[in-house]
Amino acid sequence: YLQQSDYPLTLNYYFKSLKIYEELGNKRGMASFYINISILYTTIYEQVEDEGRKPYAIGSDTILHGFGLWASRNPTKLLDTAMYYKQQALLINKELSDEWLMTYSLSGIASILMKKGEYRRALEYYQQTVLLADSIGAIQQASEAHSGLAECYEKLGSHKLALEHYKQYSTLKDSVFNEEKSKDIGRLEAGFEYEIKMQEQRLEHEKKEAIAKEQAKKQRIIILSVSGGLVLMLVLAFFIYRGYRQKQKANLQLERKNATITRQKDEIEKQKAIVDEKNEDITASIRYAKRIQNAILTSDEYLTDALNQHFVLFKPKDVVSGDFYWAYQTKNKVIYIAADCTGHGVPGAFMSMIGNSILNEIVIEKEITEADKILNELNKVIIKTLGQTGATGEARDGMDIALCVWHKDTNKLEFAGANNPLYLIRKDVANLPAGQAGTKLCQNGNVKFFENDLAEIKGDKQPIGYEEGKEEPFTKNEIQLQKDDTIYIFSDGYQDQSGGPRNKKFMKKQFRQLFMDIQGKSMQEQKEILNKTIDDWKGDLEQVDDILVIGVRI
Repeated sequence: YLQQSDYPLTLNYYFKSLKIYEELGNKRGMASFYINISILYTTIYEQVEDEGRKPYAIGSDTILHGFGLWASRNPTKLLDTAMYYKQQALLINKELSDEWLMTYSLSGIASILMKKGEYRRALEYYQQTVLLADSIGAIQQASEAHSGLAECYEKLGSHKLALEHYKQYSTLKDSVFNEEKSKDIGRLEAGFEYEIKMQEQRLEHEKKEAIAKEQAKKQRIIILSVSGGLVLMLVLAFFIYRGYRQKQKANLQLERKNATITRQKDEIEKQKAIVDEKNEDITASIRYAKRIQNAILTSDEYLTDALNQHFVLFKPKDVVSGDFYWAYQTKNKVIYIAADCTGHGVPGAFMSMIGNSILNEIVIEKEITEADKILNELNKVIIKTLGQTGATGEARDGMDIALCVWHKDTNKLEFAGANNPLYLIRKDVANLPAGQAGTKLCQNGNVKFFENDLAEIKGDKQPIGYEEGKEEPFTKNEIQLQKDDTIYIFSDGYQDQSGGPRNKKFMKKQFRQLFMDIQGKSMQEQKEILNKTIDDWKGDLEQVDDILVIGVRI
């Protein structure tokens, strides 16, 4: 996580490690992680300062946005926290009488004080560092402390003293590289001795393995050489003994032909190995991309908390998917979507990650929570992000979406769709009760009923992304929900799947009937039935597209 600049998660595991050392009573380990934590808080502070205190200074994933926003608004608290852990490390190093690590702790405290502008206090700690480093021969630490003193005196206007310490810093810096012990100094930084030892053991193990492999290779060569020589001697002896020169010539020709075949086989094996290696690399990359894509999809726990009775049937065609789902819960609203991006596999996955990131920005950061406004803003940002102008030959990348905003306090549902509809199943939904003549199930909606119990609320016939002649604002459809209503949104992968006895598409009609047939089941049972039905329908055929179905029961 540290290599990925994911500082909040790095801190999380630092604190877990620190807790283990505390439970073990291992003070050296505690001191090491106090130093690590202090260094990380200082690093975060420096990044916030470099980025101009932008909310995105800490990590790129919007999940970490809250931490980054806190860090950018409270940079001084970062330094105070770093100071606290550096001082704790100093106390433990004093208790352990580890003068070597004490120099690092003293110098680190001085560096933090410099960042806070407390130059006179920083002088005191740098001077303590110099005295202690000189007494134990720690040239590297003494050199860095003189550099810090030079900077302090310069900040305080004492240029003469600053120059003196800079000269001492330069002298010590040159001598550091002439000391054989300088190789071990960096290994003590922040308590990483254990990791260095493990690295040395790994290198030693690899060295032994390499020697063993080389010896085995030499033995094989010797054995093959001796065996080949014996065979050749026997063949020559046989040919001399028999005296059949013509037969000898034929055997030699056969040997040459076999050698050629062997070389060809070896070349084929080499090419196959190269292809296998490249294929494995590509497969590994795609598998890692799947892990990343799964990480950005809304978790089952979050969906259960937000939607309660629900299911998500998600069946990518390839390792990664062009379909994705997303949800966000505010105080009294749940916004959730089913999206189908252009293409599937790796190209579709790229679009899904772009769409996920933009939705986070629109809903979470800009706090836009009305169904039609979300799609309008998403459409505008996608066109801008992909640089779509409508030029000839330009890619028409984008996505189809069904988007719901459920007001949990009033049970009102807002729906907006880009090419994709919503299905609502309610007993006798097509027959309005007496006294409601002239009203509609869905205000502003294009509604069609099937067998009285299923209502289809159509989306707008335009995608997210540039399409010539399709630039109208998206429509917000409002529905007053009732208890036991069941809502379905989906991509087109399920109904487009080929299969069955005649190798035909599953089709919308059969899809709608399946929803009506499973209404008496729990949401988990519905998911299992939908999954088994499409697998049985597909049989041995290839899946033609990504499949996504989301069901919610009120």
